[in-house]
Amino acid sequence: QVKAAVPLRSWLRLALPCLFIAICYGLLTHCDLLMVGFFLSAEDVAVYQAASRTAALISFPLFAMNALVAPLIARLHAEKKMAELQRTVTLATQVVFWPSLLGALLAIGAGPWILAIFGPGFILGHQALAILILGHLVNVAVGPVSYLMTMTGNQIGCAIVWAATVVVQLAASLYLIPRWGLEGAALGTAIATVVLGIALTLLVRHRLHISAHALVPVWRSVARARP
Repeated sequence: QVKAAVPLRSWLRLALPCLFIAICYGLLTHCDLLMVGFFLSAEDVAVYQAASRTAALISFPLFAMNALVAPLIARLHAEKKMAELQRTVTLATQVVFWPSLLGALLAIGAGPWILAIFGPGFILGHQALAILILGHLVNVAVGPVSYLMTMTGNQIGCAIVWAATVVVQLAASLYLIPRWGLEGAALGTAIATVVLGIALTLLVRHRLHISAHALVPVWRSVARARP
């Protein structure tokens, strides 16, 4: 009888929190749209969908960078090269943040023209678009914090933060959408995104002693990293 190289219990301990995080990510990216459909009209849903999908483009460079740095995070942590891990995270975050900042400013300024591509009535989503873009920009600014947690054995703590963020978004949306409409939905999502980014950044700092945000100078981050 051949035994598995990795015990099933250990595999589930790793896989289940990651699966839960993926579920929370799906809820975080679709809950606001569902609640807009519940509280507002079908036309509002269309406008918000256009604004939401357009704003999500700001985070695309981060998704691409995460795919590149995730294996490096796992390897450097396993080899206990924390100074090099700090430098890798800082460089990766800064490489995607500054172009994303420029793109965000351009997208906010050109928002009415971008939304007009979908139709004249979609211009009403400009304020929601601007709020959502700012939320995505915070997400980009904190870098690969989720991967820093899941690739270093801290996936359970990461899953707890994600679950709390979904609750924050749900509560904020329930309160804000009936009062402020599309802007309330966007604000609720942006608040949840900011809470997620700040919470994971603090958790990464506490667990790994890594500063994961775009405002960390490379030379200072390397000097502060613990071996």
